[in-house]
Amino acid sequence: MTAAHRIPLAAIVLAAASILATPIGAPADQLRYDPDTCPTEAQGKVYLRFATGVAFGFPARALQFLYGSFEPKPEAPDPSAPEGCPGNPIITHWATVGFSFEVPPAADGGEPRRIATFVKLSGATARSFDRRTGMLRLQSIVFGLAESGRRFGRCEEAPEGWEVCYQPKKDRPHHTDNGAYYIALANRHPLRSGISLAVGCGPPAPWNRARLCQLNYRPMPLVHLALNFTDQEIPIEDIFAFDDAVVAWLERSRMPELDFAPPPGVLPKEEL
Repeated sequence: MTAAHRIPLAAIVLAAASILATPIGAPADQLRYDPDTCPTEAQGKVYLRFATGVAFGFPARALQFLYGSFEPKPEAPDPSAPEGCPGNPIITHWATVGFSFEVPPAADGGEPRRIATFVKLSGATARSFDRRTGMLRLQSIVFGLAESGRRFGRCEEAPEGWEVCYQPKKDRPHHTDNGAYYIALANRHPLRSGISLAVGCGPPAPWNRARLCQLNYRPMPLVHLALNFTDQEIPIEDIFAFDDAVVAWLERSRMPELDFAPPPGVLPKEEL
């Protein structure tokens, strides 16, 4: 497989995702996959293996981009099957997958809302971690910046269930009007892989006041999930609903019968 593979579905909608998944100048090859061509029942899914040895089956139309591979490649149950079938899962470093979730109605009424987005999934390998903190590197950065805010007394508890750290401005006193770092309060939302959710948001864009935010974490111990979003697409108060839904979705999508034992040095020490 070359560096990046694009699944040719809804190309206009996927343009933003391609920026995240395809490095500048890298070739983007089309991966032609039809679950109906698999010699065994594929249930309309495409099957993936990540470097940490975990396997998943996602609806074929949800898979948008693949990026990178890894060596040595595990042996496929049926190498003669088309790539992506249960007998020959795709070996990939990152995968961008379409995902939607429902936000329950507010306590004072209203209708539930459905939000569609893209998530990037990868194996949480030893190289992904900050050895000093035991967290994913990008996760550790948000915790470090939040800790700096605490030292200067710039953190507060928000009613949505977050500790939020930011520097208020005279004309922008609220955290949603500034760049801010959010740490989920342990008594308001479950830890994931032993760590609270941590979101970093930049300052509002001058043209539409949207903040670009990023969430990096392990919804399950051997999986790294990256979500890039604006707080107009997914308000910070809806991240808990996103997390609950994405964890349940990943658990349903697991294919443990296709798991494999990765070579030494791939897994973080806590998973050995």
